[in-house]
Amino acid sequence: LFGAPGMGKTRMLDAIAHHFKRVDKPPRTITISCREAPDEPYEPIPKILQERFELEPGLDDITKRIAVTRFVGSVFGGEKSKWVTEASHLLGHLARIPFPQSPVLRSLEADPQRLQLRIHLSLQRFIEADAASGGILWIIDDLHLASPEALLLIADLVDSLDHIPFVLLASGLPSLQSTLKVDESERFVLDPLSDESMREIFPLLLPGLQSAPVELVDAAVERASGNPTS
Repeated sequence: LFGAPGMGKTRMLDAIAHHFKRVDKPPRTITISCREAPDEPYEPIPKILQERFELEPGLDDITKRIAVTRFVGSVFGGEKSKWVTEASHLLGHLARIPFPQSPVLRSLEADPQRLQLRIHLSLQRFIEADAASGGILWIIDDLHLASPEALLLIADLVDSLDHIPFVLLASGLPSLQSTLKVDESERFVLDPLSDESMREIFPLLLPGLQSAPVELVDAAVERASGNPTS
């Protein structure tokens, strides 16, 4: 979902999230808003994982590591138990949960590119296994503020997980289109509104004004240039 600031992207995401809460079998939905100038690689993916791991506030690092390993093990199950240790350590690392003595991380720390590839693979495997018990919906607002590492990881997830019930719904500025290379069928652009539409909206923004002067409406429409919040 692409559009300039103020075009209603956040409100549309909120409406979609509200809709899915009311369906018979709602997907497991995680809603995240990116913040400006992320100071951590992979933002906002760590917050998404932290929410999915269902970690209670105030846990110490040891308890967090145990909880993550158990959770990942429950998602993979017995058939894919060979992936549990590696996925737990890599996804824990991604979620900023320290595994200081991890042989998995130690073997990869000297090769950042290989570490990145293994993180991508582990997250793909985890989501694929997690989706076996129900649909998954990630809603990410202001994705243009995400870190470059997160954008690359998200692009990989979208490409590799199109065969499972996993949907990633994101909003961002129009410039994000070239970064993500989203297919036209999966892209919705909020273009500026017409002057006629703006004139219809303007009275709604001033409910206490019984009749707005024509000069005021014309000036507001001209200044807004199709953006309802300008």
